[in-house]
Amino acid sequence: MATGEKLRDEYESMLNQLKQQRDELKLKAHLANMEMHEEWQELEKQWHSLQTKSKQIGKETERSAHEAVDSLMELGHDLKEGYRRISRLF
Repeated sequence: MATGEKLRDEYESMLNQLKQQRDELKLKAHLANMEMHEEWQELEKQWHSLQTKSKQIGKETERSAHEAVDSLMELGHDLKEGYRRISRLF
């Protein structure tokens, strides 16, 4: 095989490997984006729930308000963890 043909074959092989790697990464990025979007939508629901519940606290008695605050703290912790998971994707 002539040197030129060998170089061309090596180049074609490298090009095919790069194309395959690119395609795999493109698919992984797309799937990660879908996963992130789904998780973001769930976190948005939790955020709105947190906002709604926090407005209700002022209307409740002191005892039940304490329980409501505990519930809000738990929901806030869940949101914090969700945001942390999403931020790791960047």
